[in-house]
Amino acid sequence: MKSLFKIVSVALLIIVSADVNAEDGKGLALKYGCFACHATNEGVIGPSFKAIAERYKGDTGAKSTLIAKLKNGGTGVWGRKLQPKYKDEIKNEQDYSVLINWVLSQ
Repeated sequence: MKSLFKIVSVALLIIVSADVNAEDGKGLALKYGCFACHATNEGVIGPSFKAIAERYKGDTGAKSTLIAKLKNGGTGVWGRKLQPKYKDEIKNEQDYSVLINWVLSQ
């Protein structure tokens, strides 16, 4: 019985950790302060998440491009507005992945 419990527990842990949904990305956007400059449907200081998703729609390299932009910061994609670097704030690679997946799903 203990073995069955361990197997079920491990299986549930794998399923739960693999099932990252869009709300997790929104939570990370809140956690890391993304909403200070971005909104879901309209530009604030930076472009809306929806505009970012539209710009990168169909781009197979979008996720890696946006993760690099988030880590290193930069300008030029949306005019002269600065995207600050977050490599010192976001330490978990999965957080980058989940956050960018959420942005691209808008």
